Amino acid sequence: DAGAMKYILVFALVAAYTWPPACAFSAHSSSSAPPSSSVDQQQHRPAVITTSFSRTIQADSQKVEETWQAKLNRLWNDPRPFNEAFDDDAAVMDDNGVFTAETLPYRLTTGTFDVHNQTFECILYPRGILNREDVGSAAAYLRYHAASPGDEVDIGWTLRLINGRTGKALPLFTSGGLPRSNDTWSSAMTFTSNMERVDSLGRTGDWGSSTWFTDDVVEALGGPGGNLIVEGNVTIHNVRSGENSFSFPPGQRGAVGAAIRSVKGARERPRTFRAGEVVVPTVTSIDTKNRLYPGVDYRIMTIANSRGEEIFSTDALSTTEEQNAAKLALRPVGWRLHQQMWQQRGIKVTDWPMEIEAGALSETDALTRFNPGAFLPRLRSLIARDAAAFVLFLFIGLSPIFFSLVGREVVSFYEIPSASMDPTLRKGDVL
Repeated sequence: DAGAMKYILVFALVAAYTWPPACAFSAHSSSSAPPSSSVDQQQHRPAVITTSFSRTIQADSQKVEETWQAKLNRLWNDPRPFNEAFDDDAAVMDDNGVFTAETLPYRLTTGTFDVHNQTFECILYPRGILNREDVGSAAAYLRYHAASPGDEVDIGWTLRLINGRTGKALPLFTSGGLPRSNDTWSSAMTFTSNMERVDSLGRTGDWGSSTWFTDDVVEALGGPGGNLIVEGNVTIHNVRSGENSFSFPPGQRGAVGAAIRSVKGARERPRTFRAGEVVVPTVTSIDTKNRLYPGVDYRIMTIANSRGEEIFSTDALSTTEEQNAAKLALRPVGWRLHQQMWQQRGIKVTDWPMEIEAGALSETDALTRFNPGAFLPRLRSLIARDAAAFVLFLFIGLSPIFFSLVGREVVSFYEIPSASMDPTLRKGDVL
């Protein structure tokens, strides 16, 4: 699919630019000043700005008008079956004049709002992004609307859902990043256009979590006049433009440039960490105290300096001591991995995120998914966590070869494409 092809393209370009090492581009070279077209000189670094927002969502609010381009983009990114995604999504009250989990729309929106000239939107999925009321979890996402394809912004943000009738915040499973909270979800990512998103690098067009309860959302939206208040903070750390993977010179911008810098940065000491990226510890020893296991994918949800102040990257700190003392909030990538950690290690979903110092994580030789050295640890971890699924994967992958070989020896069907070939065929001929 398109996502897989994008990962293959990024991986191929990263390999081309980082091997052999002597030919690799370095965005952090200290031997000479960067050229005039370097990434750093194209960045606009405003003073770190934190802005609060508060928006209201109603189940029976007027439907947001979409251009055909916007609708095509929404259908492309919708995880539901196409017929469900294409159908009109309107709220329907029951005979008592209230909404239920089944009759709420698939998604509800706050509409767009601006933060420091950057446009965002909060989207609520009452039944989760997979549209299943039986799961019982609702999702809330923050979406970025890039003014131009090469625009991107590094942000940290928080989200709270508040019952408009009672004024009480809705509880959630887990708080995302640190500090932990019973009602506020937090994270940090680089928001970019969909063409330049690579989630494992912490680059995305929209991000959130299925961590609220559907019943609480239904109760808040209720009947006529019911509403949810979506509030939170957006902290802008950095703004860039012109971040296109196919710009010239190649390998310096967009998702490809970020992947190259990430692969090279994973081998440097002190190791630089960015909020949102996925790291893979590769040492064979197990740090049970910090719940770090080799070959497991962990996402850096938030980063703070030693004083507890939010930062986006450890390279914002001036000394090696400060960088090593930075606090990283980690959690496994994906709900299935959460479940496996709970079933096999006894680590509950509510035990995450974990806090670890950047220096301690560096000692685990934490790589990115694009580093070749991460492949074998990830494979060993997959087999250890879910051997049955791995064997099934191999069987399914190899079975077409096996059955085709058997079938070829047993029976085959042919169609003679032209009658002019008939006179040339004889019994015993091999086709």
